[in-house]
Amino acid sequence: MNAETIENKPDCGPLMPQEGCIDAWRQLVVTFLKLQRRIEEMLAPYGLALSQFEALAKIGLKPGMIQQELVSLLLVTKGNVGALLDRLEAIELVDRRSDPNDRRANRLYLTPAGESLVGELFEKHCALI
Repeated sequence: MNAETIENKPDCGPLMPQEGCIDAWRQLVVTFLKLQRRIEEMLAPYGLALSQFEALAKIGLKPGMIQQELVSLLLVTKGNVGALLDRLEAIELVDRRSDPNDRRANRLYLTPAGESLVGELFEKHCALI
């Protein structure tokens, strides 16, 4: 990049020129990818994917949430969350219960095994970070 090209590009602000912004962005991406890889390695012995861990964590933090809330928290499609919950329910980590006030809604809860696993994973997750 020559000086003229840099001068024609906007700064990231008064304290960081364009090249500094790119370096900062690159470092954020590298850090995110390294952390993601470490978390995936931590989850592998449990047979869990990162998306499954995220779902378990969200449900553990807010027991009884409806499925649609989980969709918005995970930023995925309704169908993807449905399939993800099917798998978590099949391995007896999550329980879907009909909402007594709205038959269209399912309330999500961790099973006792799910609570135990999430507690163990949270400890490892915090130590890793």
